[in-house]
Amino acid sequence: MLEAIASQSAEHLTPGRPRRVAVPVFGVDGGGLDGQRGEVVEELLKACDDSAELHGLDVVIVARAASDYSALQSLRRSAPARGLVAPLEGDARRLGDLARRGQLALFMGAGTGVAAGLPLWDGLLTRLAEGVRMPGGAEALARMNPLDAAEVLRRAFSKSGDKARTLGERVADVIGTPARFALSHALLAALNVGNAITTNFDDLYERAVETATGARPQVLLPKGEQAEGGSGRWLLKLHGDASEPDTVVLDRRSFVRYDAEQRPLAAVLQATLLTRHLFVVGASMNDDNVIRLVHEVAVLKEKRGGKAELGTVVTLQDDPLSAELWAPELRYLSVGGAAPSEETVDKRSARMVSAARELDVFLDRVAQHAARGTATLMDPRYSALIRDDDERRTAQKLAQLRSWVEKWATSGQHAEDWRDVLDALDSAGGSSADS
Repeated sequence: MLEAIASQSAEHLTPGRPRRVAVPVFGVDGGGLDGQRGEVVEELLKACDDSAELHGLDVVIVARAASDYSALQSLRRSAPARGLVAPLEGDARRLGDLARRGQLALFMGAGTGVAAGLPLWDGLLTRLAEGVRMPGGAEALARMNPLDAAEVLRRAFSKSGDKARTLGERVADVIGTPARFALSHALLAALNVGNAITTNFDDLYERAVETATGARPQVLLPKGEQAEGGSGRWLLKLHGDASEPDTVVLDRRSFVRYDAEQRPLAAVLQATLLTRHLFVVGASMNDDNVIRLVHEVAVLKEKRGGKAELGTVVTLQDDPLSAELWAPELRYLSVGGAAPSEETVDKRSARMVSAARELDVFLDRVAQHAARGTATLMDPRYSALIRDDDERRTAQKLAQLRSWVEKWATSGQHAEDWRDVLDALDSAGGSSADS
């Protein structure tokens, strides 16, 4: 099948990126191989690896069951690393281990939405300026500070005939409702972090988390509103949400008022910086409020003799000046090379597409290290993946122990206490139920 796909015409594909193919885990639901999931995922992974190397494909295995995902990532971690240079491999392992231990938080910028068809900040302003008459036109607007450009637009809209439509409502029109989230959103959701922060207005990350876990994260908005969410995770939307246009923070006036009106949300970001390692993806880190909040935390930690490093920023191209500016608070990583001194628009576009693909490769490797393999240890359907006989017998005994604990957790005299034991076993992979 993959060979047939590889042989098809590539005229409609994005230049600079290999053909990407999504493959499900075959035969384990209605196909009669549910009891042999270990053998299935192992053979599927081998076949996909071979086809990817032979035909130059990017193959994405879509695991509908949490247990299949756990088994696949466990197998991939034990295989030789491919696709990343040595320094990035070490960083992927470090970030994945932090996520696995519950010590990682996410900070996402507009760059995460590009693959889903959403604009960066300057692109958003360009779209908003369409049809608006102003001195110097769109070219003059592009030369301004983005906050001031948005302020000019806000004032221009207030003078136009359509005064009833606010800047936030126009932002919502531009953002719209993308049909699907990108692979990067799925990989970030797979990190299973409890705390996430974004300057984006869209809901792509929330949808990715819901697909992965069955529930959206709790959303915190600038005006104090809390959207529904039941996954035990939260997402702080610093600049608001397109679905709530009056919460959108984009123009200079909104940013000036931000500290006075939204200090509790700023405190959430600073508490996260104090208690978690911040993994920054798709953000340029030039937001005035974010810069001030990060520096305040860094100064506090330095005064108390703490470690200055607060997080890691991954970028699509080398940015030595920003790396120097933020050191030692933020560690900068580049998945792409340096921008050449002279470059055409088309070549830059192709280079950024290639770098975006490298970002997905990096995030995928982080997700591998973040995934827990325990979901398959006590599940007999994956016993073929445990090579050592003694280890396999230990896993079987633990599975039997869980069945005994489950009995007393439902009907025993100390059922509530037994439920705590059952929860502990299930957190280590005791339950074979897929979620």
